[in-house]
Amino acid sequence: METMLVTDTQTPLGLGLAHLMLKESWNVVAAPTDAAGGKPRKPLSDDLKKKNAVVIPWNRSSPLSCKNVLLRGLQKFSSLHAACILFQPLVEPVAFTDLKYLDIETVLDQWIKGSILLARDLLSHFAARRTGSLCLVGLFLPKRPSPAVLDDLCRESLLVAFSGLVASAKTCGVRVNAFLSRSPDNKAYADFICRTFVEKCNKATGKLFYFQWK
Repeated sequence: METMLVTDTQTPLGLGLAHLMLKESWNVVAAPTDAAGGKPRKPLSDDLKKKNAVVIPWNRSSPLSCKNVLLRGLQKFSSLHAACILFQPLVEPVAFTDLKYLDIETVLDQWIKGSILLARDLLSHFAARRTGSLCLVGLFLPKRPSPAVLDDLCRESLLVAFSGLVASAKTCGVRVNAFLSRSPDNKAYADFICRTFVEKCNKATGKLFYFQWK
């Protein structure tokens, strides 16, 4: 049985994706964000307490926590075959002068830095095995006339990280793909990610898959 790491299972999108992969008979390493260094935020489900799933809280701002998620997942399951990392902004669009320090720190230090650190460690793990599938998942705000500086930073950071990962993965047999959506329907988006992953992501690499993006 193959194993997938799914981050941010405290969110409807991450939790939904973890459930779907369990239904596809995958083992799941669920990594809910533990931003404050305390207990991960709910919801977590009884489905993630089954023998083919393990929940490992992830402090996104900690490089050590990134490595811990990977190591503890490998302690539970003998190998890791795939991972989905969520890049997800937390704040509504506001004028540049009205940006709050905490919002800036959260997006830069946790969502962007944390995702890139984990992607780096996962790419190294898959490269050492000469196989693996890494997916970056973006959920962004709908297009609006008001500024969305932090949302745009998250989107661009995903695309830049994706480009770098694809270039690095070409010589080591690792497949790297990305998903983008502006849909508020987390259930439908999770279903799209799962279906596309099962049908295409173990064959294709370097692809951007869009779900209700316009």
